[in-house]
Amino acid sequence: MTKKKCMKLFPVLNSGKSNNSIAVNMLVVKNVRASVSTMKFFRFFQDYANNWDYDCKNAQRIGNKGNGGWFMCMDPSYIPKSPCIVYSFGIGNDWSFDDSVSRMFNCEVHAFDPTIKIKSHMRDNKINFHALGLKDFDEYDFKDEKKAYLTLPSIMKHLNQSDQVIDYLKIDIETWEWPSLNALSDSNFLRYKVKQLVAEFHFYGKNGLGYMQSVLIKLKKNGLRLYKSKANPGCKLTQVGVFVYFNCFELHFVNINFLKNIPTT
Repeated sequence: MTKKKCMKLFPVLNSGKSNNSIAVNMLVVKNVRASVSTMKFFRFFQDYANNWDYDCKNAQRIGNKGNGGWFMCMDPSYIPKSPCIVYSFGIGNDWSFDDSVSRMFNCEVHAFDPTIKIKSHMRDNKINFHALGLKDFDEYDFKDEKKAYLTLPSIMKHLNQSDQVIDYLKIDIETWEWPSLNALSDSNFLRYKVKQLVAEFHFYGKNGLGYMQSVLIKLKKNGLRLYKSKANPGCKLTQVGVFVYFNCFELHFVNINFLKNIPTT
């Protein structure tokens, strides 16, 4: 399958022709020492994010056009068809995506966020909110709401959906996407259980650059193919040598294991 070139995400301080560019004086710029390993990672990520390897013919933004909305591939192999299941991790009091995807496709939506101090409840007859978070290990204490984190297989077991396939998995969990997706890749969960994945990847915290690179490679090995990438202009800018980048990026994938009539080349 040939790769599709998208608009360049790096450097964002270029001619301004890219949709991902933004004026420097609008955001805080943090300078990071440009070590060899750091530069190697950002060259890797530039190539990774700028080369879309699935040509989605119909990608639409669901929910808010800005922060809080997410792209979805509407190609025949991937468009949700009722009955469908959507898991949405990280709400932050913005329900625009969850409300829209439920209304548009009549999907069963499970929304998760243990940080917004709202108890688990039914938002409506299709949207279930759970005061749970996603991690790569189970850390659940019924007496302490701050310890309400499970792995995705454990969550699906808790919801009696272990035998189901997730039509759309959204993850925006402030650096915990890295270990969570690493575990889901190692177990082949993503390969067989998720049709579409979108995650906001955060380039800060305790995760090392080599580790982050390995996670992104594992996603491809599980059959996930990038069809859209987008910088989040609400995040800070960091400068690493010649690269100036936003601290968080949305990466949107489809799983080619669910693609009908997979090309032979």
